[in-house]
Parts: sequence; C-alpha cells; structure tokens
Amino acid sequence: MNPKKEKGRRLELKVAKLIREKLGIRATRSPYSGGGEIKGDILCPDLPYHFELKNQEKVRIWKEWQNIRDFKDPVLVISRANAPILAVIDFEKFLEIVIKARKFDKYIIIEEK
Repeated sequence: MNPKKEKGRRLELKVAKLIREKLGIRATRSPYSGGGEIKGDILCPDLPYHFELKNQEKVRIWKEWQNIRDFKDPVLVISRANAPILAVIDFEKFLEIVIKARKFDKYIIIEEK
C-alpha cells in the first residue's frame, strides 16, 4: 500500500477505535476511505457528524474545510507524526455541543474515581 494511504488508514482505524472505546458506540473506517458512494472517512451511525481525516505534516485547513463544509455537521480530524489528534469544527456547532453537555450534566451525578 502507498505509504501516504497507509498513514491515513492508521489514523482512521485509531479514530474509529477511540470513538468505540470512549463513547461505547459503533464506529468503523469507511470502505475506500470515503472514496465510494459513502462519503466521509468514519462510519458512525450514532453520531450526526461527517468525519474527514487528514494525517499529514502540512494540512491546508481552509482548503480541506471548503471540501467538507456543505456536509451536515462536518468535523475535520487532523494529525501528523508525534502529534495529538485534533478536531476542527464550526465554532457555533462547538457552542451547541457545550450547551447540550451542560444541560445534560445537570441531571447526572458524576462519581470521582
């Protein structure tokens, strides 16, 4: 496999695994990495987001955002060698998520471990 594609594949597998482990929901790498009829790099039927992943040393964030901005709730996930995985989302969408989390948090008693 092409080294660039393999690098992208590794990130897709890692992100899908993190979603499964942290959220306890289904998440898999898209067949053909979104290149077929299914768009997006991660299939996660329990989340309303469109995930596009880039594992590159230099990501042209605005160009990549242009490519996904028309999807419902796009999330650009980026990483590179020896760097954390970052998520780029619309700021207003981020605020909506925080508001929902704060409302939900009022009804949950969190036990410290």
